[in-house]
Amino acid sequence: MIGAPWFRALPVIALVGAIALRWIWENLYNFAVKEDSVVEYLTALMYVVVVGLAVTIALHLGRTNRLAATAYILLAAAGVFIAGEEISWGQRIFGFAGPPELVEANYQGEANLHNLLGRHLLHGSYILVGLYGAFGRLLVPKIGWLRPAFLYAPSRWLATWFGTAAALYIYFDYIETPMASLFESYPVASQIGYDRLQEVVEFNLSVGFVLFVAYVLHRVRTAAPVQLRAESSGSS
Repeated sequence: MIGAPWFRALPVIALVGAIALRWIWENLYNFAVKEDSVVEYLTALMYVVVVGLAVTIALHLGRTNRLAATAYILLAAAGVFIAGEEISWGQRIFGFAGPPELVEANYQGEANLHNLLGRHLLHGSYILVGLYGAFGRLLVPKIGWLRPAFLYAPSRWLATWFGTAAALYIYFDYIETPMASLFESYPVASQIGYDRLQEVVEFNLSVGFVLFVAYVLHRVRTAAPVQLRAESSGSS
C-alpha cells in the first residue's frame, strides 16, 4: 500500500486540496492553517511521534551501529526542537509571555527561534531537508561510512512527502519573487490569501519523517544484528 502510486500522490493531493479549499471554503481554510490551529498542532504532534520512534531506533542500534544510533538521537533532539518551535513552546497554550528579548525580536511576537532566521535562511533549510528527503537515497550509497543506507535516507516511495516542501519554497523564493518583480500583475501567494500555504507542506514533511522512522524501526526490528552494522550494505 505505502508504495502504491495513490499513496505517493497524497502529499500533492493535500497541497492541491488546500489550494482548492481556499476558493471553496475560505473560512475553513483560514481556520485550519492559522497559528495555533489544526495543521500546526498536527505537525507538532508528528514530530513528537518522530522523537519516540527515533529514540527506540537508537536503543536498538546502540550495540551494533553507534554512528547510526547517534544520528537517531540527534534526530530525536531535532524533533523535540521542531515540535516546540511549531507551537512556540506552548506560549499561547499555557499563556506565558516568553523571554522579552526573544519576543521583541520576533516579528510575530512569539517565543520561538525560527522566525529570527530570516526568510531565505528559513526557507533554504526547508529546501535542503526536502531535497535530501526526496533524493538523499541517491547520494547515501556513495558514502561508504553511511551503512546500511536505509538508515540514513528515505526510500523513493517517500519522495513526494519531502519533495512538496522543497518545491513550494523553491517556488516562493526563486520563481514567485523574481516573476513578481518583473510583472506587476503576477499573482503573489501572500496577496491572494495563500500566505500560510506552507503550513500544508510542512505537515507533509512531518508525516514524511514519521513514515521514514517507522519504516526504519520495522526494518531494524526484523533484521539480523549483522545486517545493521556499519559495514553492512543494506538496501534503501
